Amino acid sequence: MGASEAFILSHKMANAVTIRIYRIETFYQGQPHSINGRRVKLKGANFVKNFVELNSSINRSDDLERTWFLEEKESDGLGSSCGLIHYGSFGFTSTIIDSETRDEKFHRAVDDIEQIPLFYELLIPKTEGAGFFVFQSFGGKSCISLIMAKFKRDFEEENEGFAIFYKKVMPTDGETNPFANLPVTKMTFVTKGVSGDIIEEYTGVSPESVNVEINISSKRRQILGRLKDIMGASTKKEGALVFKDIEFSKLYAEVKYKNRKRRVGVIGSDEEVGFIDITDEVTRGPDGHPEFSSIREESRDLLSGIMQTLRGLND
Repeated sequence: MGASEAFILSHKMANAVTIRIYRIETFYQGQPHSINGRRVKLKGANFVKNFVELNSSINRSDDLERTWFLEEKESDGLGSSCGLIHYGSFGFTSTIIDSETRDEKFHRAVDDIEQIPLFYELLIPKTEGAGFFVFQSFGGKSCISLIMAKFKRDFEEENEGFAIFYKKVMPTDGETNPFANLPVTKMTFVTKGVSGDIIEEYTGVSPESVNVEINISSKRRQILGRLKDIMGASTKKEGALVFKDIEFSKLYAEVKYKNRKRRVGVIGSDEEVGFIDITDEVTRGPDGHPEFSSIREESRDLLSGIMQTLRGLND
């Protein structure tokens, strides 16, 4: 392949901490919803304040069996807010047991809500034509669609005659994403739930299923390509990647941003493409979740890069 390759099998993956960033723009109602259309400057200070206050009480969806509410930690009063989304699920029972004795410690009833904290940051600068919403996911869990639907509905009710359009900031978006032109030094192809028979000849043991990764790395002082080009080519590719008769459904690319390695989702589900993996960058608390200050630092770093990219284009 012209690059070093590793074949890795594992039974499970840790609770990954990832970030997704959405760009928000305002249009007059009736205009085509295009991120490149005629935009109206967002007037976000009052709306951000109102949105956070309105959604500090529980939002409940019985159809989806989900709940969420916002807990603001910081605000400048000028159009920015960051804090925690308390995201819950209900509608089924579960049992918490002791990991060693297997004794039952707690039985969750159908109406009990299991809740996790997820970081958010909402920024609508007065001087810019766009705002940004940062969301954290934990172990694949997030509530982005629920919150963005409510955000859009609240804004359009409060601002008659205007419409909100939002779009995930992708590595191919050279206009807004500071990662777009970064060199890729590693690509990881992943699939889960493969029959364990593939390792029996090496170990003599055949687990029911395993996860498989292939890592392709560039040689020293070489690159595999630019992120936007690799992502663009990958999304146009027909069919799945097949290696040793295994079909891979996910592709991650590793880039170096501000002297830190970052993993970005290139191929996968809609939730996985465009995420930025910060699992190794954040500090976890005793509860296993990222410490607020730790993930806030990552969010500010990424947002500052986006804002600098935008200002550079507008200069």
